[in-house]
Amino acid sequence: MQVHTRSIGSAVSYSTWREPFHRCTLAIEHELFGLKLPCATTISRGTEYRPWSLLLPANAGVYIPALATTAPPGVTLSIANDGRLVSIGSGHGQTIVVRGVPLSSKTLKLQGEIVASELAGPFAIAGETRPAGTVVAINLTTGNLAVTGK
Repeated sequence: MQVHTRSIGSAVSYSTWREPFHRCTLAIEHELFGLKLPCATTISRGTEYRPWSLLLPANAGVYIPALATTAPPGVTLSIANDGRLVSIGSGHGQTIVVRGVPLSSKTLKLQGEIVASELAGPFAIAGETRPAGTVVAINLTTGNLAVTGK
């Protein structure tokens, strides 16, 4: 098996395993899927069965229009081939605030207009303070927040 490394202009360099494009790291800021990705973002190509993976660098986040918020540095964005955000993941569980609600990036999933995740810290819902780890769902269309578990 041979690995080839190429450069596309000055924007990206990538390695392939006898495929046209598998993985790259951005050398400069670049727009993809409507996101202005910072330099040093690592992109892994998706397939019809697996979403694209965008690993943000440790020093820069990215604004996500679908959530009207900024994803923190170091998280991985999973993007479907049609450009929809599927999930945000991180082993470190950085906090991402969506509609004023502090969510954990360990478990954030987007299903249609519903964002589901665990609370990153205590948060009041319907007059009751819920602890970190409580699973909640936010409807992006209505702004409604519901407890869905724990």
